[in-house]
Amino acid sequence: MKWLILGIGCVLNRIPETIGNKICRFLGWVVYHTLGNRRRILLQNLSIVFPGKSDQWYRHIAKINCGRWVETAWLFFAASGWSETQIKRHITLSQNLVRAIENRNNNPHPTIVLLPHLNLMETMLYMPCGSKEFPETVLFYRSFRHKALTKAMQALRERLGIHLVNRKEGVVPLEAVLDRNGAVCIFFDQSAGDAGCLTTFCERLASSTPLPDLLVHKFHADTLMVYPKRTGFLHAHLCIEELVPSEAPLSCLLNANRWLEHKLHTEPEFYENWLWLHRRWKTQCKPEYRFQINQKRNCLPETLRYFKWDQLPRRIPVWVRLPNWLGDCVMTYPILTALRKARPDFYLHAVVKPSLAPFIQRYFPFDAIHCLPQKEGFEYWKCFLHIRSTYPDVWINFTNSMRSDIEAFCSGAFQRFGLQKNHSRWLLTHTYPGCPTPGEHQTRLWYRFMHHFGLTVPLANEPYYPAKKLGAINRFACFYGSANTHEKRWPIAHWQSLIERLLKHYPNAQCVLLGMENERAMGQSIMQAVGSLGRVQDLTGSTTFETLEQTLLSCDFVIGNDSGGAHISNFLGVPTFVLFGPTDPQWGGPFFNGATYCVQSTNLTMQDLSPTTVGDACIAWIEKNNK
Repeated sequence: MKWLILGIGCVLNRIPETIGNKICRFLGWVVYHTLGNRRRILLQNLSIVFPGKSDQWYRHIAKINCGRWVETAWLFFAASGWSETQIKRHITLSQNLVRAIENRNNNPHPTIVLLPHLNLMETMLYMPCGSKEFPETVLFYRSFRHKALTKAMQALRERLGIHLVNRKEGVVPLEAVLDRNGAVCIFFDQSAGDAGCLTTFCERLASSTPLPDLLVHKFHADTLMVYPKRTGFLHAHLCIEELVPSEAPLSCLLNANRWLEHKLHTEPEFYENWLWLHRRWKTQCKPEYRFQINQKRNCLPETLRYFKWDQLPRRIPVWVRLPNWLGDCVMTYPILTALRKARPDFYLHAVVKPSLAPFIQRYFPFDAIHCLPQKEGFEYWKCFLHIRSTYPDVWINFTNSMRSDIEAFCSGAFQRFGLQKNHSRWLLTHTYPGCPTPGEHQTRLWYRFMHHFGLTVPLANEPYYPAKKLGAINRFACFYGSANTHEKRWPIAHWQSLIERLLKHYPNAQCVLLGMENERAMGQSIMQAVGSLGRVQDLTGSTTFETLEQTLLSCDFVIGNDSGGAHISNFLGVPTFVLFGPTDPQWGGPFFNGATYCVQSTNLTMQDLSPTTVGDACIAWIEKNNK
């Protein structure tokens, strides 16, 4: 294997550098266009670090980076056969680096050298050629799976004096070197997995290795950053910077991450050569823990103190497709508030019908509201394809249709969650095969679905405002309509009889009629029968969500069909009396705490629910709560 690498290197070294550079750029272009999902990760990483840049800029940098990645592979083979003269021609050391090496020769001291994951980092192995005497140095590295390749690579890389220590050997060899006042080189990254420290990088959760901090504090070692600046094809200028020492916990890790963030944002040599192909922010992405922060070494408190943040920045884009009906949207509120507490780093996007957007914006914990397009055909789906360019991490589907699953698929989100249906297996990436149990509320089914993927914050059913108690009846409201189905509407004649009875039973009370714009005719029919009493106000179609809130909060109780209005009343903490016919009150009834009562027709039809039955039940409910 060693001779094969040397043979390939001999062939590559015969190619003129100008031609080699063009070959690498061409191969980088080929790699970019054949990466598939990895290309999307590359572009997403760029959009995370550089939000607001154009797609054209992302693609330009991505193609350059792929070419540099090919150049790094070229360097591995070509440099294996370089003589000392060739090394000095390709790799130079900065004056600061030469001075640092001399200082450590004259005054040996334990040193931790941190190496960012840049292309051409192979060049740091050739530092000994730039100095007459080089201090004892080891590189902590991860071996290849191929044993013969690992052995050959180690022999070629160690030929100049920097020794390699396999991660499988543990930290004992590193500690021995530091005891002898040597230097330990460590690649620090942001994808250390479950064993790393949970902190942030570019304001997103990342898992970083705690090893540098442990060694620095144990041996009181200096911390240096060594990195290459590309000066041409296979040419690099090695630079060094020292991190300011600190006794604070995780200071080495946090300072290194902050240093790298600054370099990526300010120096083209860094953002063109950093290994963007790796998923740096893959921590907390396991489906079974997606909706919680789960890490053995949770260092977020130290991170918040270091950056002086009150809370984690909301940088992970999560899109939530809400149901099309107002009542169902209200029932998702407890789950979304639990999700906000569990993942404060989520930037929550809501996808809703335009008519529901004002309500969602007023009450729900969303950071952005997106209305479903009014147009049909390609123009409709074009909006979801446009979401792909924002690189969403997560899509949560609270609807139960094939159309919404196709919307999720078109968004291109890396993880798409929803309830399992026959068509969702290839449209959604993660599904929950949940079916409602007898007597289970729809909200609790959705919570089981979210809990299956890690949501552990308890489901709260407290209303938006403190629940009101039933007392003297001076004003009540009636939601006589139902926007989504006629079968859930109680006959207008029944409403007329009920309102007349309630106004007669409560002589000081006033009644408010509430409904949608398309229900004005029904409101007028009720007013023709009871308007002469002078105590009925018709606000059908004339309320916004803000004025509706004020109206409902001014009422002592609300009575209505199984509709969005009844769910809003319960959500606001107003006592609510709901009429059910074909629908199940245990499945879709009021969810939030407070005075509520559901009456259902024995024949499951609204016509068979008599005004006498409803009136008796309503008055008994009020009197029971007034005792």
